[in-house]
Amino acid sequence: MSRLSPDEPDESEPEHDEEDHDDENASHLDDPLYPPIKRLHEATAFVILHQKDPWEIARRLDPIANAIRESSQIPGLHQAKALQLALELGAPYWLSTKRLNDWIDLISPLVRVAMSSVRDDALSTRFFQAFGIFQSFAATQEKAETTLLQALEFAKDARREDLQLMVRATKLNMNAFRVPLEDIETEAQSILTEARRLKYSYVMGRVYLTLARTIAFCCQSDQRLFEYAQQAFILMRAENDMGLGWQALSMMIGQLQRQNDHSPKYRFQLLTQMGQLEECTIYPWFQATLYHLWSIFYFHQGDYEKARFYSLKAFAHCRAFELKSDKFYIRHQFAMIQSKRHRWKAAERHLRACAKHYKNTGSKNLAFNLDYIIAYMPLEQNDPARALSLLWALRRRVRHEIDNPVSQADLIYQISKDIKEAIRRLRIQRGMAAD
Repeated sequence: MSRLSPDEPDESEPEHDEEDHDDENASHLDDPLYPPIKRLHEATAFVILHQKDPWEIARRLDPIANAIRESSQIPGLHQAKALQLALELGAPYWLSTKRLNDWIDLISPLVRVAMSSVRDDALSTRFFQAFGIFQSFAATQEKAETTLLQALEFAKDARREDLQLMVRATKLNMNAFRVPLEDIETEAQSILTEARRLKYSYVMGRVYLTLARTIAFCCQSDQRLFEYAQQAFILMRAENDMGLGWQALSMMIGQLQRQNDHSPKYRFQLLTQMGQLEECTIYPWFQATLYHLWSIFYFHQGDYEKARFYSLKAFAHCRAFELKSDKFYIRHQFAMIQSKRHRWKAAERHLRACAKHYKNTGSKNLAFNLDYIIAYMPLEQNDPARALSLLWALRRRVRHEIDNPVSQADLIYQISKDIKEAIRRLRIQRGMAAD
């Protein structure tokens, strides 16, 4: 047999075609020493090592996010690790550094990787949960709606009923303060029916939380607020979602405090449990809310100095993180404390600022409740003439400006009782003056 010439290929060693060259070039992409993969492993190790020091992770967001972004776009087994790390780098870190939009810009392109390259249903589900969390905290509805539409397209393309249902739940939450309560409840029941069919506890918890939030906004005296929040808390605790479970628990406690219902011991136990949950997260407003609820607790116990102490801590925390809407709820509470301490001018100043904020943000009923407190305060200062003038003027406004007949009737009933009391005290004063 003649020897093959150098130009003739040996059939026992097939030539490498173009595709083989690509595989050869790509073979190093799962190599842990390949720079993008190495950076991903270093970032993962850093996050694991600093799990008990979340603020250190928050300070290193950019290099960690860059490692995730870079490695996730290179095909290979490491992509799943990049996606897992992206989910570990969740909303609390970005919120604590006031960069929520940067977080959603990181995870949005990763959803397609999860659904097309990695094809991990559990990872895809967690990314859709992240979309819902983003919507809850988004500063602008436009950004949230764009993200939601993107999520819906992903869910439809993948033919995932569960993910499409999660998008519906997120949309429901987005509309919580924009459509009538009756419409929210109708859509909520429809979603809950589907969620039970799919045995999707997470969506059920989200829907109950939305119902609680909506009722809290519309009519805080409604007992269903506590029931819905309790359902949400049970479901979210089972799902090990500390963030949403914490929100549900805070609403439960808030409702008990407002109604001054259940024993102080039970409320103290819930607040203690809430503090334990707070230690598991760095959501910036969780600590502020916890301080606020402790303030309300001590207010109802008649310990106004402790109530003031916690209210000031809550206010300072809100100011540090620019939590503007929460700040007014805390000022409202602080005004009530100051009135009990007979700091009347300070109380009225805070109440008027809060009432103005509530009017500007569409919370008309809350604003009227504060106007009512302002009108009532002169009675506590033994000035029935001024109280009578303010209460009469307020009753006229309530009759013309509050649309909800139940809310209107409740407030008019309270004002009318106080008008009678103001008249009674004024007659006593005038009788004494005549003597």
